[in-house]
Amino acid sequence: MSNTLTAEHKKNQLTELAKHNIVQADIIPEINTSGSGNGVVLSSNVNESHYAPSGWVMATSIKDLKDKLGVKDDEIDAGTKSDHHINYPPEPSSTLLKLHKDSPDGCSFERNLHESYKQDAHHLANATLAYVMGHSQKVKKYEDAINKVSFPKPMTIPVFAAENVTVSPGNPLILKSEDNKPIVVNFGTVTVEQGGEIQIIGGSTQWTSQVFTQK
Repeated sequence: MSNTLTAEHKKNQLTELAKHNIVQADIIPEINTSGSGNGVVLSSNVNESHYAPSGWVMATSIKDLKDKLGVKDDEIDAGTKSDHHINYPPEPSSTLLKLHKDSPDGCSFERNLHESYKQDAHHLANATLAYVMGHSQKVKKYEDAINKVSFPKPMTIPVFAAENVTVSPGNPLILKSEDNKPIVVNFGTVTVEQGGEIQIIGGSTQWTSQVFTQK
């Protein structure tokens, strides 16, 4: 299959990217992992990313992030989207809630969780992903704690847009999210050659592609 986008594919990609104020000139024409050595990295930590983002999404809270990038609760209620794959944590413990209340800021709250209450820290991380990609009401009691840790200030999320992506054997495409910050990737065509590999590392990656071919 040719890796050239049809006019319809290009229109669909640009329509999706317009939601993030990204235009044709911002799109990376070609990403080819061949010859990259250890692979090509697209990361929420732009200092380790091999390509600059095509644009950014700003979110001021976990609810704002869900509204802009996540799965809508109504879609799950209607059955058009499933949350069976979501790992919902139990309700927040009294320890987590008290620590949240007593901590002066998100940094100290998160540090105390990871140092002394690792299970609660794990549940909070699961709740963050579940809120965005699952049904937010099932983890509603975590919302204030999530905001304290992840949104002490607005979060800027990188959007990587490319027209054609080729993944060669031995040179993976690595999509990496760090520090509870997701990334958005929007590709036209993706061709994974025989032996090629796409690695998704970290919390959350929103993926859109018009054509996906695995040889």
